[in-house]
Amino acid sequence: MNLPGWDGDSVTSGVVDAQAMDLREVQREVDAALEDFLAEKARAAVGRGYPPEVVQTVRDFLAAGGKRIRALLCVVGWHAAGGDGEATSALRVAASLELFVAFALIHDDIMDDSNSAAD
Repeated sequence: MNLPGWDGDSVTSGVVDAQAMDLREVQREVDAALEDFLAEKARAAVGRGYPPEVVQTVRDFLAAGGKRIRALLCVVGWHAAGGDGEATSALRVAASLELFVAFALIHDDIMDDSNSAAD
């Protein structure tokens, strides 16, 4: 097979060595992006007279565990597709993905009348 960057043993063009990526740092940066977003939402809630407990509940849900695997795959995929330079946008998309999944899980728990802590 004759593919660009294919030398018969590995693909070299546009691929970042997985060993070179600090996956824990990606997790920390995604967590920081989530915290920045939630802090802004908490400030906005107070300014509008909304209960701050809602933001804290989401924050607690996000902090309850997880390896941020979806976020990691998002950032690794960005690198694998040739992403280079500043990864800020990819990290924000990764954080958004984590937030979306959290909301889907919360919604599912409400629909199922499930107690996540007991499951």
